[in-house]
Amino acid sequence: MVEELGLKETLDIVRFVKNLQFDQLPVEVVQKAKQCILDTIGCALVGAVTSDNARIAIDVTKELGGNREATIFGDGFKTTTANAALANGTSGHSLDLDDTHREAFFHAGVGSIPAVLAMAEKIGSSGKEVLTATVAAFEVSIRLALAVNPSLKLRGFHTTGTCGTFGGAVGAGKLLDLNEEQLVNALGLAGTQAAGIWQFSEDGDMSKRLHAGKAAANGILAALLAKRGFTGPYRVLEGRFGFPAALAGEYKAEMMREGLGKKYRIMEVGFKIHAACRYANAPIDAALLIANKYGINPQKILRGKVRACKIAADQLKKKDVQTLLDAQMSGPFSVALAIVHRKAGYRDFLEGIKEEAVLELAKKIDMVEEPKFGLKDRTAIVEITTVDGRTFKQEVKLAKGEPEIPLTKEEMEAKFKELASTALSGAKVVGALQMVHGLDELKDISELVKYLVP
Repeated sequence: MVEELGLKETLDIVRFVKNLQFDQLPVEVVQKAKQCILDTIGCALVGAVTSDNARIAIDVTKELGGNREATIFGDGFKTTTANAALANGTSGHSLDLDDTHREAFFHAGVGSIPAVLAMAEKIGSSGKEVLTATVAAFEVSIRLALAVNPSLKLRGFHTTGTCGTFGGAVGAGKLLDLNEEQLVNALGLAGTQAAGIWQFSEDGDMSKRLHAGKAAANGILAALLAKRGFTGPYRVLEGRFGFPAALAGEYKAEMMREGLGKKYRIMEVGFKIHAACRYANAPIDAALLIANKYGINPQKILRGKVRACKIAADQLKKKDVQTLLDAQMSGPFSVALAIVHRKAGYRDFLEGIKEEAVLELAKKIDMVEEPKFGLKDRTAIVEITTVDGRTFKQEVKLAKGEPEIPLTKEEMEAKFKELASTALSGAKVVGALQMVHGLDELKDISELVKYLVP
């Protein structure tokens, strides 16, 4: 039946998802999937108890109610699979500490993993099934993001909200054991629901966080509808009005197939230690190096510059910081925060938006486009000039946490413990950590979920 549709890369992707088995996954891919799951859970736990946007989403989810199928992390409320994914996805993205794929401009975890975990809890999936579904979800969504970017981003669409919906659909669909035709429909239904505009970068609102939650929830809805026979546009990738054509206007179809089943894109995912836009992380690293090496007094700074690529220079230029998102999408603020606080964690950002010293220093720092970095290079050069005429300069090519400069196992665990401890007891934090490390041995994912509630 599927052959009769005349599909190209969609058919390759569908067959990859359908045939993927845990036993064929390389050891390093399984380990990376565990890291992604651990990181997303940690981000969701801290978001649920510290961020206003997550609390609003959780409260609304509670009002919606529904069957007790899946759990809201850090809270314990049980609701429908889609609603739990909505809450956990929103919480996971609420502090901008979640994973990133730099070439795809994509937070892959928060659309895929909340959908996978919610569906797994509903149907009693094993840890191996969760890991396999997670890899499949990352593989498809990252490849799609690579295929449509940078055009998708430059047109004003948020990759996390749009391509993330495909990840949620693939992850949930894999757990539901959809057949090829159903998977085609799930992808189509994901594409027709995919949404998320970049206006938040200028307005500083909460919608960026919602994009992740909706991606996870809409992905689940797509998979559930497809399971029942609801059809979607089967040429969601290849069609004249398909997802790439409608939202990006550019589509590198070869990205969907290249190395499929051999080159796992999840291995290209990076993890954050600074609670800001990933483009701001390299400037933060550079500012920290300057501040720690020279012991600069923030009050003695005359001016500063951040030289960066075209996208970063435009995206991070805001100086008028009113909200948390304003701060996280501001290069000047991020650098100022790093110099004043000597760190840039989520607590620092939450406090910094109210600190006169940080806000005043941010006004003295400019984002400057550096032509040699082109459109999207992640290199940043921070220059700080003091009132006595001294200038300090530091270049950082990639932020700490990228695959080339990975966080150690100890650093990943420390990040999780810090984030999770805001919502859970020490015993549950340790228990959750152990459960994720041994995920491939779990018979039912609910064994892990028990550790993710107060």
